[in-house]
Amino acid sequence: MNGKTGELASDNYLIPTSVMLFLQKISDLTGKREYALSARKALDWINNNPVKTWNWQGQFEDVSPQSPYQNLTHIEAGEFAVFLLEQYPHDKKKIELAVDLLRFTEDQFVVWDNPPIDNPSAQNPDGAASSQSLKWLLPCVFEQYRCYVPTTGSSACFINTLLAAYKVTGEEQLVKKANALAVVIVNQQYSFDSDRRYQTWQKSNKGPMWFNVELGVMKALINLRDINKCNSEYFFNN
Repeated sequence: MNGKTGELASDNYLIPTSVMLFLQKISDLTGKREYALSARKALDWINNNPVKTWNWQGQFEDVSPQSPYQNLTHIEAGEFAVFLLEQYPHDKKKIELAVDLLRFTEDQFVVWDNPPIDNPSAQNPDGAASSQSLKWLLPCVFEQYRCYVPTTGSSACFINTLLAAYKVTGEEQLVKKANALAVVIVNQQYSFDSDRRYQTWQKSNKGPMWFNVELGVMKALINLRDINKCNSEYFFNN
């Protein structure tokens, strides 16, 4: 929306998963109920919109708003799945929804092997079905339709969803998938030109870095380390 006039700039609405979690956190810390009420309104909106339509549209500042289903992403869907799994671990219907959201991510954005020949509707050059796909480090997770290329941050988001699902269902295959994604990230960290940092782009050719992506990767690997109950040296040497 236009910050000065309040007029809508497009028909796209924010999917307020992070807003909901932020408001609820403020309510928990301050005891002020009005924040919890606002968080509840955000939850109701999510349940009445993307949960029903599955239009989990991209929420990225560097991509213009798109028509429904033209720029799907898994980020908010994964956040919402983790929320459901953590807040309602004994609610069968909510757990089923969370598992469906996990499947949505794996179906649309995860590549275990054999990169796709095509990509959704005229993506940027990084996602083109060309020699670029030969540089992807697999397995990987794509960010969004309009940036159909693997990022370590996307893998981190999916790792968190897998681990949240494992804590509720106990399915060991979920941890195995998380480990498979993490190994690639850690191996890339120790490549010759990585400076021992977690890269943003999960490709053999180094690209620009986003600090928030790197922080998200660290958090996901710590979560995974705790699940594996392994020596932290496996993931962090420095």
